[in-house]
Amino acid sequence: VGNVHMSLVVTRLDDNEDVNNAIVTVAGESQAPEILTIGPFQASQTPPLLNWYDLTIVLPTPGEWAFVANIQEGDSATEFAFNLSVQEGSLDWGLIIVFISAMPLLISIAWYARSLKRRNVARF
Repeated sequence: VGNVHMSLVVTRLDDNEDVNNAIVTVAGESQAPEILTIGPFQASQTPPLLNWYDLTIVLPTPGEWAFVANIQEGDSATEFAFNLSVQEGSLDWGLIIVFISAMPLLISIAWYARSLKRRNVARF
């Protein structure tokens, strides 16, 4: 299907301090029609915000995906799970047709405004 970019902001629950030296990995599993497992992938830190961990995952199929993020800092570790509904992207042809149809109207308005301005300048 395509790329999914994730940004995970990691802080401690007890004191709300930023976690700057963790190892963050994310693994995913599709739910249907066939079960696919991807990862784990390691996230990288994003300077200057060192508690932001980014990664991009290529998802091969649309559908419901379940992800598990593992966060390890020193000798402590935690994980959390989250779901994501993935759909195939497509062009909105209706919107494209509206823009293409509006172009002659916009050009006509601009031409009329320009010719009106020229007439007003010629009178003075």
